[in-house]
Amino acid sequence: MPQELLTFTPSYCLVGAYRLITDDKLWFPIWQRSKGTLKKSSYFLVPFSLVSYPLTRLYVTLILARSPFAPSQIHDAAVLGVSVAGYTTAVLVLGQVSYILEWLLRRQISKGREEVYDATVKSRAKAPDFWGPYVEEWAVPPLERAKRSAEKQSFFSRLGSPIVRMIVLKVLLTPLSFIPFLSLAVSSALRSLTMGRILHKPYFAAKKMTPLQIELFVVERQTEYRMFGFVAAAMERVPVVGLIFSISNRIGAAMWAHDLEKQQHLYSSGAIPRTKEYRSKTALIAPSDLPDEFVGGFPTKKGPVRIERDGSEVLGGALSLDATTMHLRTFLATCTLVTVAMTSPTPDHQVPFLPSSRPHILSSQPITLADLLTSGKACDIAYSYIRDSEAVSSLLIAPKPSYTTLLIPVNSAIMSLARKPHQGPPPPISGGEIKGVLESEKQHEEECRAYEERWVKLHVIPGKVGEKEGVEHDTMVEGRKISFVRALDGAASVYVMPGRLPVLNVLEASNGKIIFLDGALSLEDA
Repeated sequence: MPQELLTFTPSYCLVGAYRLITDDKLWFPIWQRSKGTLKKSSYFLVPFSLVSYPLTRLYVTLILARSPFAPSQIHDAAVLGVSVAGYTTAVLVLGQVSYILEWLLRRQISKGREEVYDATVKSRAKAPDFWGPYVEEWAVPPLERAKRSAEKQSFFSRLGSPIVRMIVLKVLLTPLSFIPFLSLAVSSALRSLTMGRILHKPYFAAKKMTPLQIELFVVERQTEYRMFGFVAAAMERVPVVGLIFSISNRIGAAMWAHDLEKQQHLYSSGAIPRTKEYRSKTALIAPSDLPDEFVGGFPTKKGPVRIERDGSEVLGGALSLDATTMHLRTFLATCTLVTVAMTSPTPDHQVPFLPSSRPHILSSQPITLADLLTSGKACDIAYSYIRDSEAVSSLLIAPKPSYTTLLIPVNSAIMSLARKPHQGPPPPISGGEIKGVLESEKQHEEECRAYEERWVKLHVIPGKVGEKEGVEHDTMVEGRKISFVRALDGAASVYVMPGRLPVLNVLEASNGKIIFLDGALSLEDA
């Protein structure tokens, strides 16, 4: 499938239909299973159609003709020589036949959809590890849009149920049948995005994507999914023949999934840079011309790095772990700029050691460690290393009672390392000079991979961390422990030892905790 089709996703539906018709390995097994049921159902559907047609004709001329979409002279109206009443009646009767036929062949159709999808995937001759974990393709992902989309998804998913389809798409839209293809277009538009999601359920499952990752993936490609889903839904709405298209659409979905995964690999390897940034329309406010010292003016001086509740890395004052200062600035365009600030608690205020917060991301679903790392803009480098470790990445989506504590260096901390984890261990030094190490390229890659795996595991603590200062905790690297200490001057700042790495923030998930660090642990430290 050419890569150019990614920009015009309806092409996959057409190519899928062509392949189903021309490849007897796909359609012949389905036909063998279904021909017996088709033969038996014809004994019922033919007399049913003969009885239903005159009754439906009466319904169209006596009741449906009262619709504002119906022509004034229903019996005499014609389009291109075709009677409007006759056309509407035929469409409704074929729709009834199609609905009954879909119910009778539901098992064969369901099995056929799964078979053609799997056969299309196998025809690409890719190894099982080809379907890797989710890779964020945007520099600034549209998290807010994904959250709003998730809140609406429960409603739109119900449109895909058979009962709602029958009531909404076959009853409420029936008056539109007088205008050719109008009912088809409206119903397909309503189901477009939901249809796209349904067709790619196997793809999301193969990548083991979390609900947040699925929302981001669809929102970032919403136009493509709507076009693909619109054409797929329109093809499936064609009476009788739509049952065949409901199978061929799975072939097109598998082809598109394969091309999407190739694109994910290009972003993962760095061949395609991440340049897209989401900008909320409500956030595009022109900067104020007021001086900085004016009440409510935003600070212009840069300070230490801190991590916000959504995982983003910003410049500002150092994060105090005994309280969180909130600043609410509201600009009144008429004449006033009001600033409301909450002060820090008194020194004798007692707070828990390593207090954590739970961000409000897709609150209707359990927030996993994978969700937090996906939404965090300041930890995508560390997340890329974690995804390379099968032992650790599986913990990110593990359900309760599994619990894992992650020590995540922010991007700036990893970028400041003289030698990055994927570059392997530093070469041995003897007599002040680096020894020449003769090794094959394969051996070097294996050493680098093993070193990166140990570096990731060094930042993972199985289970919960204690609430006491100085207690040592075992990491996934045998013999290596870490501990937490407070600042020597009595401040509330917390550090990780060894290395005295400052703790920037702590986020809580349903299956673990993430502790953001302004630094990284070293495998070379004793």
